[in-house]
Amino acid sequence: EYNTDLFESSSIERLIGQFQNLLAAVVADPECVISDYPLMTSESEQYLRLACNDSAVTYPQTAVTAEFEAQVSLHPQASAVRAGEVSLSYAELNAQANQWAHALRHRGVSLGSPVALMLERSVEMVVAMLAVLKVGGCYVPLDPSHPPSRLAFICQDTQAQLLVTHSRWLPTCAVDGLPTLCMDQEQVAVRQQWPEDNPETFTDAESLAYVIYTSGSTGQPKGVCVLHRGIMRLVKGNNYLSVKAHQRMAHVSNVAFDAATFEIWGALLNAAELVVMDKALTLDPQQFSTALESQKVDHLFVTTALFNQVANQCAAGFGSVQTLLFGGEQCDPASIRKVLAAAAPQRLLHVYGPTENTTFSSWFEIHDLAEDAVTVPIGQAISNTTLYVLDEAGGIQAPGVVGELYVGGEGLAQGI
Repeated sequence: EYNTDLFESSSIERLIGQFQNLLAAVVADPECVISDYPLMTSESEQYLRLACNDSAVTYPQTAVTAEFEAQVSLHPQASAVRAGEVSLSYAELNAQANQWAHALRHRGVSLGSPVALMLERSVEMVVAMLAVLKVGGCYVPLDPSHPPSRLAFICQDTQAQLLVTHSRWLPTCAVDGLPTLCMDQEQVAVRQQWPEDNPETFTDAESLAYVIYTSGSTGQPKGVCVLHRGIMRLVKGNNYLSVKAHQRMAHVSNVAFDAATFEIWGALLNAAELVVMDKALTLDPQQFSTALESQKVDHLFVTTALFNQVANQCAAGFGSVQTLLFGGEQCDPASIRKVLAAAAPQRLLHVYGPTENTTFSSWFEIHDLAEDAVTVPIGQAISNTTLYVLDEAGGIQAPGVVGELYVGGEGLAQGI
């Protein structure tokens, strides 16, 4: 299949300009190594360096917990998180997280302490995440369905100080010498023993928030250390999605997958409601789409694989959603056309980003799709993010020239 974009007038004009620059450079320095000849003028390169990456916007330079507590003060009675029949208001969620935070501090968790969390997608997990952050720790989400060897490796690699889990998962992650706290067994004692007030904390935007592990498909799983700053840059004051108070954000991602960062904090740092959806729902496109409508979900992220599944079995399934974001692997234009033709969400965004840059790096809003389209762009940088296509020597490539994509900005993980 041919890329017909190459034959558009703008593309032809760009190629002519690059060829003229190349010829002028050859005439000026005929002894130069051919790979060192520039295709762009210095003005064009400067434009790519600066104007195309002018994504800076103002967002809160603070810790996640400070922003969450600000939302609690503004919207104490608003619903914060709901899973089936279980729901907590912002005030209730804050109070429970505070009690568990005091309990964690009593167990020795302090600034920078890694705490492994092995809980299913649930209200409990949200409470635990907040509790860890409130005492300055960083959470390490574990998927209970992963092999025990992987779970043990992550606990050992992060030097986790504590494992917070549910009693039924204890046999899954038994790590020698790792203390455990079972939320189901300790719930009554924690509520009776510890106060509901916000604990004193010393975290800021540069503090470590969580450590999440890559799949390890190309070798040993790698821990990515994400800062509070990265989360704030992802969900506050950005250019791709504005989540408003009292809206509803679906939580359908595995907690050990970095898309959960967008879902959980995208809701809780904007006074929206986090709607926790059972894993079984996502396995049945018809039930999933029914749940999206009945629970009045406004914003939703799904993997490209799940998007394709719903598109092929229930193309109108996303019609009730205000903003649908999808990404994670190569797009299927046929599936996108089915969704657009059947009942498109108000906004359909193709998002891209490596875990090392806090979930998303770029976004592209899809309004329509040409019949001969074979792919979908990854679009422009999200706020406070830079995108460069570079050659092997680190030089900026001219538009249309193949290179490696380098991402940067406020979302970069610690040590990158």
